[in-house]
Amino acid sequence: MTTRDDDFARWQAEAAAVPADVLAHRHAKKLENLAQLREQARAARAALADAPVVLPAGPVRDWSARRVLGLITSPMRLGRAVERHTRTGRHTVASIPQIVRREGGARPAARKALGLALRDGPGGVRVLVPPPVLRAPAPQPTPAPITPAWYDDQAPEVSVVVLNWNRSDVTLECLHSLWEHTAGHRYEIVLVDNGSRDSDRARFASLPGPCRTVLLDINRYFGEGNNIGVDRAKAPLVVLMNNDVTVTPGWLEPLVSTLQDSPGCGLVGPKFIYPNGLLQEAGGLLDENAHSVQVGKYQDPTLPEFNQSGPVDYVSAACCLFRKEDFERVLGFDMRYEPAYYEDADLCLKLNQLGLSVVYVSESTVVHHESVTTSDTSHGLELNNISELNRMKFLGRWGDYLRTGRHESAPARSPLIQCSIQDDRPTVGLYTPFELTPGGGERYLLTVAMEALAHGRQVHLVTPAPYSRVRLTALAAMFGLDLDGLCLTPLDEAERRGPFDEWIALSNQLVPPVRSMGLRNTLLCQFPFRSGVEQWRARLHWLAEYQQIAVYSPFTADAVRARLAEANVAPLPITVLTPPVDLAADPIRPGKAGIVSVGRFFSGDHSKRQDLQIEAFRHLVESGRADGVTLHLVGSSATRPIHRQFLIDCIDAAEGLAVQFHVDAPLSEVTELYAASSIYWHSSGLGVDPTVEPERCEHFGIAPIEAMAHGTIPVVVNNGGPAATVRDGIDGYHYDSVEGLAARTAELLSRTEDELRPMREMARSRAQQFSREAFGEALASTFDW
Repeated sequence: MTTRDDDFARWQAEAAAVPADVLAHRHAKKLENLAQLREQARAARAALADAPVVLPAGPVRDWSARRVLGLITSPMRLGRAVERHTRTGRHTVASIPQIVRREGGARPAARKALGLALRDGPGGVRVLVPPPVLRAPAPQPTPAPITPAWYDDQAPEVSVVVLNWNRSDVTLECLHSLWEHTAGHRYEIVLVDNGSRDSDRARFASLPGPCRTVLLDINRYFGEGNNIGVDRAKAPLVVLMNNDVTVTPGWLEPLVSTLQDSPGCGLVGPKFIYPNGLLQEAGGLLDENAHSVQVGKYQDPTLPEFNQSGPVDYVSAACCLFRKEDFERVLGFDMRYEPAYYEDADLCLKLNQLGLSVVYVSESTVVHHESVTTSDTSHGLELNNISELNRMKFLGRWGDYLRTGRHESAPARSPLIQCSIQDDRPTVGLYTPFELTPGGGERYLLTVAMEALAHGRQVHLVTPAPYSRVRLTALAAMFGLDLDGLCLTPLDEAERRGPFDEWIALSNQLVPPVRSMGLRNTLLCQFPFRSGVEQWRARLHWLAEYQQIAVYSPFTADAVRARLAEANVAPLPITVLTPPVDLAADPIRPGKAGIVSVGRFFSGDHSKRQDLQIEAFRHLVESGRADGVTLHLVGSSATRPIHRQFLIDCIDAAEGLAVQFHVDAPLSEVTELYAASSIYWHSSGLGVDPTVEPERCEHFGIAPIEAMAHGTIPVVVNNGGPAATVRDGIDGYHYDSVEGLAARTAELLSRTEDELRPMREMARSRAQQFSREAFGEALASTFDW
């Protein structure tokens, strides 16, 4: 146990010892402060309508809101003004029709442009402008090299991580300000390009100043992009900086001194001002509903109340400084908030839960253009619904703290997974083309990794583009897996290192996602979804390089055989390796009640159909057969807009019902729900003809078996994997319609616990056949481990 571990234990004990009445008094004062801050922000925003607008370039003019509104409602006048006051004026003017279409019409576009112009001057409307498509630049004179006096990429004291995504024009302004105004401490810049277009990325090929660039071929979103940057940072102190920030002279030293002078300080942030000089944020506070309040927004940054450093709930990740070891201890930015919003507030509260304070430092000032990347809707992320969805997730984790001011005990530390390479050990490469998220496929593949490590193999998890060790460690903790020694290896690096002894490639198609890379090669086919004709033709010959196909279930094996025969492809040996289940050690809990369903929230393919479960539950309630019963819907959320909307639609459909959503719940919460619930619902494949669309059925169904391990009775759709696992009328039941699900559940709810007990015992006994031990033995036999 390190000295800092002792400090954390002491700080947490001191926080836990604060009397309840003291916390209540603090909380009441905070609510009063929040109300005052909101009123001040409203008044300051209203005052902007009559205040002069300071232009960011050219002479200062007294432009009233009336004049600005006149510009916005006249495209020609707006175009001339923008062309004069922005660097990309002509491109901006040409983009006006596109902006109008994107914002849903001239009126909403004008309203948004007015707000930006009032805040930042006419130049502020550039936030609305999609980045120009960059063409090959004409030959230019090589700029004079910039050699900052304090830059040191060998032994930096501070690493500054800057994230770019298709806005190199903005990022270059950020870099130039860093080179010009960073002093007092040796520093390096880690520029993470987060899957930008080649034309945008090309601008970083010949930077005039020093910078270490990390190129990602895939957009890893805000949180994971920064996690990767911190992973690559050499210094013990790390600054995260949005690319739409420009720093001012003397910005770094106050941040470093505040953090270093107080071991109990976990994260610090500067004063953020808008380009027009108004205050954007002097730290942030959170109310009981997880709504944020930026202290001092739209006010005069020189006022005394904004020039006193002190603790706050959070500071924006647009610019913040912390110790790298503390960031890694709390596992950085949480993937549950992807693609964006609330991950910085979550990071601050995780540090605070350890006993560390979050401090606003008034002596440090940066200029923040705010939302230059996220407000550009041309990226297709459709972020309009993500803030509210992430607020709900954030509230689910931190709601008790926001209401009381007292943290629960910090979770046990998960040491960062360290890659272990020993040349004398057999090597295993596990490839996945999919995002590393808390899903069944990821859990399966990482369980294979754990078993291979336990058998003395050197194991590489291979992905198309890098991931952070923070993310891998977080997933290991979620799944309850020991993955120490597992190496994260990008595909290009894996190709350079030579063949693996064993290569296992995960796929959702019959054609492999990559060519074979091992002495022995296995295609792990989750299900043989149909691929496009061109992709099938391009990759079909790769299949001949693989020696066998592994699948999760007999149902999937039958589908693979059918597709091979349909394509007139020579059959390969097929091995069924059913996913493992963590068996419950405790006896079946008495007094089990309610219904639980576990599965990722997503639309299409083999969706878990939580929407139909809500419909069935409404039938139960309206028939009067669900008195006192709660439906618990548990699952991770997906990043794509269509899947986020599916979750939101489910939440709306459940309004007025006793339905609780547990989005991105930790393993401990899921286990508790399995143990406490009486009935498990499974609905993937409901209404599907498995002979026509087998891909829309559940391919195996690990969650029903996990529930059975706790004596929870499963009610599953009569097709796909679960129909073979759950024996109808013996250890669970099958159904074929929403009405059938409601009727079977009503019948179970009418039984006494003594009547249900034999089926609970049978369900638990059936689950024993899918233990981790059995899975490990099957793997060892299949791969000769």
